[in-house]
Amino acid sequence: MRRIARSVQLLDEVVEATSQPIFAKRFGAPGQPATFDLANDAWRRAVGIEDVQVRGLADTEVFSAEALAAMRPDEEQVARTGSPATFEQHLVLADGEERTYLTTIFPLLGDDAAVAGVGGIATDVTERARAE
Repeated sequence: MRRIARSVQLLDEVVEATSQPIFAKRFGAPGQPATFDLANDAWRRAVGIEDVQVRGLADTEVFSAEALAAMRPDEEQVARTGSPATFEQHLVLADGEERTYLTTIFPLLGDDAAVAGVGGIATDVTERARAE
C-alpha cells in the first residue's frame, strides 16, 4: 500500500511541477456538463481560477459557452475514436487575452473500460502563432 501512495504522490508532484496546463475531466450524463477530476496550477492560472477547488467543478462553471463550443468537438473526437490527438486551440483566458495552445487530448477510461472522460496537456504556442 505504501508503494501505491508513493506512486500517487510522485505523479502529483510531476503534474504540479510542470509549467504546462494539465487537466482531466469526466463526462456527465447526457445533457449534463463534464466535471473536472484534476487540474494543475498552470491550468488554474491560465483559466483564472487559482483559488478554487477544481475537483467536481463543472466545465460550464469555468468556460463560456463559446469556449466550450470550440473545445467540445476535439474532446468528442477523442472520445469517439478512443485515441489521443493533438489540436490547435484558441482560447480567450480569464484576463481577456487570446492564447493559442497545442493541446494533446487523450481518453480516460472508466471501470467498464469505456471512455468516461478526457485528459489534456497544453503547450502555449501563442508567440509562435503570432510570428507565423
